[in-house]
Amino acid sequence: MLRPRILDRVVAELKAEGAPDTVLTAVDDTHLAWEDGPDGPVPAYEARLNRQQLPKRYRETGAVLGAQRHAVQPGSRIGKRVGLVLMDPLDGIDIDGPDDWLMAEAALGQRRIAFWVIGNARQGLGHVTRVMTLIEGLSGHHCRIFCEPDQTLAIERLRSAFFPVVVVEKNARIAALADFGAHLIVHDELDTDASTICAEKDAGYQVVCFEDAGTGAEEAHLVFNALYAADESEPARGRYFGPSVYCLRPEFRGVQALDCRDQVQEILVTFGGTDPSRLTYQALTALQSVSCHVTVIAGRGFEPYEELEERCSALRAGGMNLTLVRDVPLMSELMRRADFAISSCGRTLYELAALTVPTIALAQNSLELKHTFASAENGFVFLGLGSQVRPEALEAAIGSLLHSPELRRSLRGCMAAHDLVAGLERVTRSMLELT
Repeated sequence: MLRPRILDRVVAELKAEGAPDTVLTAVDDTHLAWEDGPDGPVPAYEARLNRQQLPKRYRETGAVLGAQRHAVQPGSRIGKRVGLVLMDPLDGIDIDGPDDWLMAEAALGQRRIAFWVIGNARQGLGHVTRVMTLIEGLSGHHCRIFCEPDQTLAIERLRSAFFPVVVVEKNARIAALADFGAHLIVHDELDTDASTICAEKDAGYQVVCFEDAGTGAEEAHLVFNALYAADESEPARGRYFGPSVYCLRPEFRGVQALDCRDQVQEILVTFGGTDPSRLTYQALTALQSVSCHVTVIAGRGFEPYEELEERCSALRAGGMNLTLVRDVPLMSELMRRADFAISSCGRTLYELAALTVPTIALAQNSLELKHTFASAENGFVFLGLGSQVRPEALEAAIGSLLHSPELRRSLRGCMAAHDLVAGLERVTRSMLELT
């Protein structure tokens, strides 16, 4: 299990100023321990504490022993001053029996996967959500998430969900990857450049890109984009598009969709984590005369949130049956209760489709106009670029879904035709096959 970078660290320790006589590889083995005594087991500790509070104790791995020339003597290579280079527990496996062999075999199958992700007020948190989903689908592999310092929304979201994230400056990327010992690099950054991807390939890494509109996508080994048309896929070049490669979040797997009701009771409005085009306000204006309940979801990055609160309060004062919620922990529960939804053309459409919720789709920007999943054949009423949609067109679309259970059933049937559960396994398998 020895990696070249461990040897490099041992050599660096031996060459450093004031270097020790001998350098050993070890793993942290701090635990409550017992030893044989004359009358039975006795504690090998002074005070019984939680493991984290015990004095550090290290176990030699036997992987590397490095010594200065003068420290190599008959019968010993251990000098007076000793230094330790710590290894990861799996890297430090020593095979002394069948159980160790099983652990080593499993460890050899483990891959180190580095994720570069963005999350900010402009691009929202969809990229972060997918990375968290991918990591959950890569159980058993060592994954690490990297962000540049300006991606504050991503860093905050990942840490709040207990995903370790490393903040790295752009010019220190390759060094951070080498320190991690990555086998595979995954970019969920929307706009990579070719020089970045080529530098990673030249360093010997396999590279995967998700929804990448930059020049780097042409250089990557694998590219996935569930939002583009499936017939544009090029398997021979590792380019896979369409619903079959959508990575559905675990919370949507196995959720039972409600039956189609004759009367609409619940309408959902959700425009992603930030809603940069303020489409939520357009939807509220078009819905202010409906009598059923409306739920509005504002994402974590929606700003200024206070303005939206004031708008919703005014509508409620005018008699609208309206609830505003923010940063919902379980989106599937709110989505499944909706008779139809109004949303933008990002990844949320796949989640709505998984729960067969007919949806009016408005594009946030010109890039979302390329997201071909937002079509009638897939169960959506697509109205085009949101900023250019006339109020009467949006009101007409709402009216057609509001008063036609037949239309809603037809759109639900189109959504149900897609198997969106298998995509995550399909994508993670293709990624691991690269390594």
